[in-house]
Amino acid sequence: MLFNKLQSLKYSLLILLFLPTILRGQIKPKGEDQTKGIPQERIVKLSPLAVLDPFGLTFATYFEHQLYKKRKWESLEHEIGYTFRVTGLTKAAFGYRLRTSYRHYLSPKWKEKGNHYMALALMHRQYFDKGSKFLWREDRAYQQNLSYRLGISQQSFTFNIGTTRYFGYKDRYNLDISIGLGFRRSHVSFKDLPADAETPAIPDVFERNFKAYVDQTTEKERTHYYYNTVLGVKLGYVLQKNSLIKKK
Repeated sequence: MLFNKLQSLKYSLLILLFLPTILRGQIKPKGEDQTKGIPQERIVKLSPLAVLDPFGLTFATYFEHQLYKKRKWESLEHEIGYTFRVTGLTKAAFGYRLRTSYRHYLSPKWKEKGNHYMALALMHRQYFDKGSKFLWREDRAYQQNLSYRLGISQQSFTFNIGTTRYFGYKDRYNLDISIGLGFRRSHVSFKDLPADAETPAIPDVFERNFKAYVDQTTEKERTHYYYNTVLGVKLGYVLQKNSLIKKK
């Protein structure tokens, strides 16, 4: 598979993202039973907006797990997404995204009418592509059909605000809507091309119309930093319901 040497990195990121949840469930403070009499909510979710991701057609799943708090509701939400068609790249291109988010719900009671939250999210995306194209060489002296590999990685930190609503039979269904503002790093890397060969053009969505790369360039490694906004709409099913209420 393309970029096999990076597959181990993907699984390492998965472990790192889920490690807080694993540890939270295994390590308990002395003298404190985290679960006795207090079921912690677990929700599995899908995002219909993922198919409209500007980076490509994506299928994304989420898992939210409540953290134990006596008078608060906080949670970790994890996302795994797979991109089937990457915007503007070849048919061989694919990608994935991983995200973990820490949420703090503002309501002291679970499922009150104003069940709003604030969240901090970390995200990693990775895209892979390979192809061949006639490219200019030696200061545009001639063109040559060259094969190449392309890797695009993105990392972001986002602050989000949102709200959740429960509906359906016994409030088993969940609607989650959020907006956010963040900071993103995008790294573009071309492999297997001669140093003097100009790189193929890639969609503006990955380089955000940076003037230095509007025309062809021979730079094989380039990094951009910029602000970004996010919108999330998720539909979920409650696997385990919460009974946490404010204690006097």
